[in-house]
Amino acid sequence: MTMDEGWHTYWRNSGDSGLPTHMQWYLPKGFGAGDIQWSYPKRFDYSQGLTGYGYDGKVILLTEIWPPEELPANEEFQINAQVRWLSCEAICVPGIAHLSLSINSNDDEVPNNEDIRQLIIEEKQRLPTLTDAWQVTAFNNGDTYLLNIAPNAEISYDMVDLAFFPYPNDLIDHSAQQTLRRIKGGYQLTLPKTVLLEKKIQKIQGILVSSQGWNNEGKEKALFFDAPVNY
Repeated sequence: MTMDEGWHTYWRNSGDSGLPTHMQWYLPKGFGAGDIQWSYPKRFDYSQGLTGYGYDGKVILLTEIWPPEELPANEEFQINAQVRWLSCEAICVPGIAHLSLSINSNDDEVPNNEDIRQLIIEEKQRLPTLTDAWQVTAFNNGDTYLLNIAPNAEISYDMVDLAFFPYPNDLIDHSAQQTLRRIKGGYQLTLPKTVLLEKKIQKIQGILVSSQGWNNEGKEKALFFDAPVNY
């Protein structure tokens, strides 16, 4: 998806406003499709005091499609999808597209489009990583949640920025400032709770985004975690 300058679409959790992009697949018998693989988003702060999560510029929404174990020889298959999105600038405009791709079961070579291949490689680097090199612990703290982020002993790291993007929408105050500080053994991120919170949260699930990355090469900017909340 390519957005005009000043416009953006939305992540899986759109924040205070907006709607996530949705794909409806229409596949041949025996084929299957996974969920959208969401790369990490940007934060958009609006003048009304609201905050959204999404993408500007260009984004590739990767989805894995798998065929049945056995395919008839030399047969054409049609892969169809309906894509719906909401694009916003000063106003918001819904969009819809019907996409189609024809493939043949005898095609045993992947088309060599270097530009598309490079775009996919770059987008995969924006997908959240899951690693044992970092430990995230969550604590309840009155009107806030605290995330303690600790590297293992083998990592030398000096974190200067960090942003949390939650998977559930009803967890934090999206527009509130998230505060990062250094603590013994790592870092602590303070997350103000949403006033709409109506139940005791058992776990915090989402991604932590650092411009420095989460490995020594600095390529993987987003870290996925799923941490129980300590009360």
